[in-house]
Amino acid sequence: MIQALAARIERARARVVRPPRVRPVAGQFAAVGAGLKRDRARLAAVARAWLECCPGTLAERSAIRSFARGVLTVAADDASTRFELDRWLRSGGEDAVIRASRAPVHRVKIVAGR
Repeated sequence: MIQALAARIERARARVVRPPRVRPVAGQFAAVGAGLKRDRARLAAVARAWLECCPGTLAERSAIRSFARGVLTVAADDASTRFELDRWLRSGGEDAVIRASRAPVHRVKIVAGR
């Protein structure tokens, strides 16, 4: 009797428990690749706008660190460069970068260190 119950339980488990599905990763790689291409194009557009608008001496002493969620993060070499960048951005430089960029820049943030 116990063996018959055990056999019924095993048959029920065989019907209920399904083997895990094998999901192809090609679609995921394609999506990640498309996202990377989009991010690269946006960053290139922002970098081009930064280099066009930023004064030459400041552009040499600063570097774009990141661009995410509409915030362009620029790293300054030292405190004096950071101060000059801040003054330039407040005097209309930020608006110039926003207008010149094809990517949606909402804000320019300055951080210390390259």
